[in-house]
Amino acid sequence: MAQVARRISGSTTLLRSYPILSVLLQRITVGSIVKLLLGLLMALNIRAFPLVWHFRAIRPVLYAGINYQILRIRHLFSDQRVKEIALENWMDSITPIGSHPFQYSISFRSFASIDESDYNLHMSNSSYAKAMDCVNLKATMSLFPQFLRVGGLIRLAETHFQFVQEIPILANYEIRLTIGAWDEKWLLVVGRFVSKKKQEKKKESSSPSNSSSASSDSHPPSPPARPPRVPTPSPTTLFNPRITRKGEYSLRTPDPEEMGRKTDLKALAAKMLSSEEPDGAVLHTVTLTRICFKLGRITVPPAIILATNGLSRPPPPTLGAMSNPSKAVYSHANPPPHWSIVKSIASKPSGGSLKAMQHFYRGGWKTVPEGERWWEQALGGPVEQQRRERLEKLSSVEHGMNAAREMRSGFGAKVTF
Repeated sequence: MAQVARRISGSTTLLRSYPILSVLLQRITVGSIVKLLLGLLMALNIRAFPLVWHFRAIRPVLYAGINYQILRIRHLFSDQRVKEIALENWMDSITPIGSHPFQYSISFRSFASIDESDYNLHMSNSSYAKAMDCVNLKATMSLFPQFLRVGGLIRLAETHFQFVQEIPILANYEIRLTIGAWDEKWLLVVGRFVSKKKQEKKKESSSPSNSSSASSDSHPPSPPARPPRVPTPSPTTLFNPRITRKGEYSLRTPDPEEMGRKTDLKALAAKMLSSEEPDGAVLHTVTLTRICFKLGRITVPPAIILATNGLSRPPPPTLGAMSNPSKAVYSHANPPPHWSIVKSIASKPSGGSLKAMQHFYRGGWKTVPEGERWWEQALGGPVEQQRRERLEKLSSVEHGMNAAREMRSGFGAKVTF
């Protein structure tokens, strides 16, 4: 009892020495602990709250709207002509003028939050589509601002997911969108969920010259390393027969050349299915999205949308481009040749208007003669060749889905043989 009394008196003296600690301990109750835990739980799941997803998705639209209003405020007392030129310059600045359609990419960064993860402690499969909604709208604002300003809409038809490797809970990831291909109606967009590798600490090692000299002074030279042992196939005997493809037993000795070909094929397959990106990032999921462009009920061909938003083939190599690097690529400072035609249709300072651009999207492009269709020239040459090659590869997914759509066996359907 005396020891207990001394401990209590010692703790009381300690609390008197730190009055702040004493006040905190007096205020800690069961209710306060419960409130703290509830607040922590709400903070960890804040992205699941109402309207949070909507804000994340429309954030690019909000940013563009804020910048537009700031521009209007700056030129509130300016002349009408100055306002129109300022607006066109701002629209040009957010338009991908001169970009290669297959080299332009959009990036979106996020992390696998608790509300987006499942009981396996990694990002739930359903959360990938939720994240795609955010990056799709960002890509729309980045790629097609000229189409959106005239009231154009982008309709999503389908999205396919191929899960390669899971994203752990609370891990950072990045979505990279690129244009895959297009035809007369549909634009195919390829997405990749990737994450950066953690940098491993490099161990300090001495140079080969120093290590060899030190070993020669203090220790005798080490024997040469043995070559790696190549596993030899087990002999084929009556108790260890070889099974052929037809299920029959064979006592034939395996051919080393045949085994080498199988090893090469396995290595090639492993390389093709590698989950590592060219920059060293880890690939987690691949997506393929099919979209179309609508102005009212009119479907606008993707080639026209891409060309009117500044995307173009690279400039042909010339002597002038070799002497001047700025002429070797198209950009805002060096726009592609067809951009002046786009400005003459849509830009008010250049003699165009938004109504003229709407008319062009609604079908005015059909009146342009075959040999004068500048959007085909803008996306021709190497771009057209890549488009056909990519479309041939990606169209197999569409054929597979259409085949699955026709398989109506079961649920009352009659199966025919």
